[in-house]
Amino acid sequence: MKKETIVALILGIGFGLIVAILMIVRTRPQTSQNSNTITNSVSNAPTKPVNQSLVTNLEITSPKDKTITKSNSVTISGKATKNSMIIIQSAAKDIIIKNKEINFKVDMPLTLGENVIQINVYPDDKNIPYQNKQLQVYYLEE
Repeated sequence: MKKETIVALILGIGFGLIVAILMIVRTRPQTSQNSNTITNSVSNAPTKPVNQSLVTNLEITSPKDKTITKSNSVTISGKATKNSMIIIQSAAKDIIIKNKEINFKVDMPLTLGENVIQINVYPDDKNIPYQNKQLQVYYLEE
């Protein structure tokens, strides 16, 4: 190699090390001086008690999970909290209903093969948590 190439490599490495050391020295004091502790200013607000007699757990009465059917639709019936929004999702169709009574009944179309049906219930009362269930229904033709 030529002399100029060796000198350029040595100077490049030297200046690179100097710049790296300067950056480390400058950033280290800033991080230790700027570290402040974070205080929790969130207060525990009182929540309204939930009347458990008004809460109905999501219960699917028909069809049962992993049911095999020869029909291209199924009627989903069950119980949920009164005045809640029920969202039923599958690959074939998404249905959203407002539950006026505790019992509900919905006709759901099926696709050929396995149908995974997700049922979510969102009560009007924000203090009641949402509930969800998943059904597998198999539609097989003969």
